[in-house]
Amino acid sequence: RPEIKDIRILARCAVCHAPVQRERKDNWFCSNCAGNSAKIRDDNLIHCVEVLLNRLRESPDTARPSPVCNDESEVIRDAQARLTDELDKPEFDEGTAKAAALALAAARFDALGSADYEAMRIQYILARAEQADGLDVELLRQITAAVLIHPSGAVSLKLRNGQTLESPAE
Repeated sequence: RPEIKDIRILARCAVCHAPVQRERKDNWFCSNCAGNSAKIRDDNLIHCVEVLLNRLRESPDTARPSPVCNDESEVIRDAQARLTDELDKPEFDEGTAKAAALALAAARFDALGSADYEAMRIQYILARAEQADGLDVELLRQITAAVLIHPSGAVSLKLRNGQTLESPAE
């Protein structure tokens, strides 16, 4: 099936993330993992990738960067405090409050990392993706860094923001 070609380009070993090669029709081989191989039929592989993409398409907000740290930076906390102080003043100055709000927005924007940006980009693409019959290879290419094939034959998607989605147990 033509979808296998697109999956083969993205196929990686789930253990070491090295590219895997397709030997014979239903066997994927990692030469980096001392002969690690996985048996998965083409139809099952395509189905697993399709299920993961459809799950993402139904809930685009599940695409998010891996949590690194929940602490806000000192710059953000200071900007938030200035805005709060300005809003709490009895003599409210709209111009000063607007400037404080923009400073807070700028601080939050500056704090965004590339994984955050990628997660937002993926969510945007997913929210606008139309339901497709079969595997949407264009969507797969846009949001996926790798199709991870496990030795057990399980399949995961590694998104471009670094997040890994595991296929549901069947």
